[in-house]
Amino acid sequence: MAELKALIRESKPYLWAAVLIFGVGSVLGYVFNELFEQAITPFIDELESIARELADNPNPVYMMWVIFQNNVLAAITMMVVGVFLFFVPIFSLFMNGLAVGYVLSFSAVEEALSPVRMLVFGILPHGVLELPAIFVAGGMGMFLGFRLLGWLFGSGKFLSHLFGNMRSDVGTFWREETVPVLKKRLRGLVRLTLVLVLVLFIAAVIESFITPVLILLFVH
Repeated sequence: MAELKALIRESKPYLWAAVLIFGVGSVLGYVFNELFEQAITPFIDELESIARELADNPNPVYMMWVIFQNNVLAAITMMVVGVFLFFVPIFSLFMNGLAVGYVLSFSAVEEALSPVRMLVFGILPHGVLELPAIFVAGGMGMFLGFRLLGWLFGSGKFLSHLFGNMRSDVGTFWREETVPVLKKRLRGLVRLTLVLVLVLFIAAVIESFITPVLILLFVH
């Protein structure tokens, strides 16, 4: 657990940045829903495709599996792709925020549903677990991506000699500066991934078995 705590501590600014990016997207999607409608059409189409798939098989266990599978894939993709392309988690968090804001606005305007009720009963019951997991995955992807850039181009790092800076020979640099950090980060990432999978599983159970009941009772 020490490696996991150290990883979270190091990446904390990026985790808060993930919350901010998603929050800004949500506000913009809600307030300027018409402006961003075309931009988030692919996301809405994907959500509608999943909704149709679930409508064809309304079994809550199947619904739970589909939601869990999609969320885990999204979280792992942000972390893995973010290592090499740090802007991918930024884009994904922002677009998902836009989609949430747009859905809340659309529900209020087109379906005459209270956005507050929809937020409280339709999103937060599972969102209190799902959203932090997504924030952590996105923030971690950004953190790892910027750390890779630092490892490549930072002063005294792998490619710094190309820019006139000195570093130790490649063998020493790899053994003393890279491998110990890499091992520690990998152990932390394995533990973090297991925690995220567990949290997303619980969130999927809530979204499949509890959220629909709350929407039926308090939103419609």
